[in-house]
Amino acid sequence: MYKDFYSIFNGFKDKDIGIETIKRPNIPTTIPIFNSLNIKGKEGSLNEFVGFEDLKIQVDYNFYSLKKINDIWRNIKNWFLNIEDNKLKFSDDPDVFYKVKKVILPENIERCKTIGRLTVTYICEPFCYLEEGLQEIYLEKGENYLYNFGTYFSKPIFKINAEGIVTLKINDKKIVTANVGQNLIIDTALELSYKNEINSIRNNLLKGRYKDLFFDVGDNLININVDGRLDSIEVIPNWRSY
Repeated sequence: MYKDFYSIFNGFKDKDIGIETIKRPNIPTTIPIFNSLNIKGKEGSLNEFVGFEDLKIQVDYNFYSLKKINDIWRNIKNWFLNIEDNKLKFSDDPDVFYKVKKVILPENIERCKTIGRLTVTYICEPFCYLEEGLQEIYLEKGENYLYNFGTYFSKPIFKINAEGIVTLKINDKKIVTANVGQNLIIDTALELSYKNEINSIRNNLLKGRYKDLFFDVGDNLININVDGRLDSIEVIPNWRSY
């Protein structure tokens, strides 16, 4: 057991919940998915890229209790299954996190008097995300430059406060225009545009493709033009890596 090693999930360190990570888990490699098609007369197959497999991160925990071990186990299950913050982090790699889609718990725990042990499987998105990529970056009219420190393209969130037509152009991609009245949030991962709250959808205010707002790996040139008044525009870049 690594005494100084711990995991963080759902907003808490494991030790705050009363369990301990037994050892650092192996983080699997991101695996691409291809559709293979064999064509008569062609050597080898054609492979079409369709996406990535989810990451399955298994973590071994144990816990001690001088009370009824089932009471502690119920509290632990509540932490794993009532997810309010889906970020999974490990203490020896604090600058990155994984986005958990669901948690698979064992049917039973191993127990010996006051000691319980369990293996938890976190089903995560295929990438790790950089903490730095959660910082809001202020942009200005005209040319802006951002460097993607990740190893894969990112899907940013734009927060615009303006009155009028805001035009966005990322690198050499197609122009995207937004008809903004007071404020508009453009979430390229969800492919949604909305006022302050996500339940106030305003996709009709955006003209263009969300994928044309993705940030490439490395240098990115962001051109912003406004026909009207621009109060502020910020971006959360969401840098990510394999």
